[in-house]
Amino acid sequence: MFSTKITVNQHERVLVYRDGRLERVLEPGRFSLASRSQVVRIDVRERIVTLAPQEVLTADGVSLRVTASLVRSVADPVAWSDPRLRTESCTSPRSSVCVRHWPASRSTQCSPVADAPWRRP
Repeated sequence: MFSTKITVNQHERVLVYRDGRLERVLEPGRFSLASRSQVVRIDVRERIVTLAPQEVLTADGVSLRVTASLVRSVADPVAWSDPRLRTESCTSPRSSVCVRHWPASRSTQCSPVADAPWRRP
């Protein structure tokens, strides 16, 4: 049986399929695979997605022009590879709705950075 060598880089995961079925997920390193294996490389690096500027109103009725940026990465390569489960196309619209409604519940006295619910501790 013939084998193929493959190197998985630090920023990716590789899905190995054999006869149309997922066999395993490869972490970074060097591997030997059966020749009839198919591989799908998934980039797991963090990406920054910038949303279009939006006009929002605060609870005080003040109009603000807000631009938001999201940081995303792939946590589950198997789910990411399934087009039915991929959330890339709906992440931006969901985030836009969140950005529009968030300032409406706050006054102009609050700090968006300090009060941000998504802020990491």
